[in-house]
Amino acid sequence: MTDEEFTRYFVQNLPDKVHSAIIKLCDRFLEKRKSLSYKQHLIAFASFEQFLRDHTIPYSIPRSFEYSGSSTYQREEAIVEFFRTIKQTIQSLPWSEQSKLREQSLSSTWKQKQNLQPKQELKS
Repeated sequence: MTDEEFTRYFVQNLPDKVHSAIIKLCDRFLEKRKSLSYKQHLIAFASFEQFLRDHTIPYSIPRSFEYSGSSTYQREEAIVEFFRTIKQTIQSLPWSEQSKLREQSLSSTWKQKQNLQPKQELKS
C-alpha cells in the first residue's frame, strides 16, 4: 500500500460522530500496523493528532506520545501504544463524556479531508 493509498484508507468514510470516528481510526491503524512502513506510522499519527485538535476532546485523552528511545522501532511501538491508549481511554470515559462525543459531529474541516481524491485514476 502506498503512502497515498494508506492516507485515503485511514481518513475516508469515517462515521459522522466523533466517538465512533476515534474508535474507527484506532481500529484501522491497529489492524494494519504490522504491514505499515515507518513513514505510514508517522502519517497515521499526524492525521490522528490533527483529528484530536480539530475536535473538542476531553483532556483525559492523551494528545501526544512519549518514547524513551530514538530507534525507528521504538518510535513505531510508541505510536502503536498511543493508539491503544486512546482507544482504551475513550471507551473508559465517564458516560456523560462518552455521550457528548457520541452526539458531536465531525468538524467541517475534517469532512473535507475525507474527500481526498486520488491524484490520478488507475488505468485498467
